[in-house]
Amino acid sequence: GVSTIADLSAKLQEALVTLKTPAAPVETAAGSGMWDSLKAKAASLISVRKIDDAKWVTAAEDAQARLEEGDLTLAVKAIRGVSGDPPPQLQSWLEAAEARLATDRALEDVSADILKKLGGGA
Repeated sequence: GVSTIADLSAKLQEALVTLKTPAAPVETAAGSGMWDSLKAKAASLISVRKIDDAKWVTAAEDAQARLEEGDLTLAVKAIRGVSGDPPPQLQSWLEAAEARLATDRALEDVSADILKKLGGGA
């Protein structure tokens, strides 16, 4: 079925949390020496995040703000305005949001058609 605005908001919030979470540290082969131990500890302190992720976090935060204002169209535009392919979690949100927009447009068209036919017969 088509997602509700509340569902879309929750999914976008989940996507934001995922985007803001740094990637897990890369596991390295554990050596037995003091230098290997020091490198392993230092690596565990470093969180790695792709530079590209920042633009998607900003776009998702903007989309969330637009969604809270009740404007799904502007929320979708906030994500679509970023160049490149969105991360998978945002891509699935975009697909659900665009399906909702398409459904809303179709319902508006049907309603307008019915009103036109009802008004045209009088």
